[in-house]
Amino acid sequence: MKLLPAALLLCPLAFCACATTSGGRPSGGTDWIAIAPAFEPAKTKTVPSFSSGMEVGRPYLSIGLLHSPPFNPNDRRAEEKYTEDFRRVAAQYGADAVIAASQVAPEVDDPFTPLGQKKEPQANLSGVAIKYVENITPEQKRRLENWDRANNRW
Repeated sequence: MKLLPAALLLCPLAFCACATTSGGRPSGGTDWIAIAPAFEPAKTKTVPSFSSGMEVGRPYLSIGLLHSPPFNPNDRRAEEKYTEDFRRVAAQYGADAVIAASQVAPEVDDPFTPLGQKKEPQANLSGVAIKYVENITPEQKRRLENWDRANNRW
């Protein structure tokens, strides 16, 4: 009977362990979640940023997800800073480009904001790092297939 309280305490820890990803914050506050193996690093200046997949104009694979910390949507410099950070992080993992878009959180009454204080609006930048299909070598294609098999994506 004494094992039941210990088991109840350990169950949430087991679920937390299952939620980990091969990602994190490489630097600058940007979250990176790998969804493909890393490629040879690129130079940041060669990694353009698009605002939609329609702008890319050629076939591509997604290799990573990017997410910024919250920022004030009225601060255009913050969005530019995180877009540049996305380009830099994506380049570290060998991306050819980034598709990024900002989302502004809807204004809602927050019961935890003290009376008389206005809650600041918040936005986040989310994106995907992409690799052009034409730039993938046969060896890299094999690595992608092995990654998919190892991660049960087939």
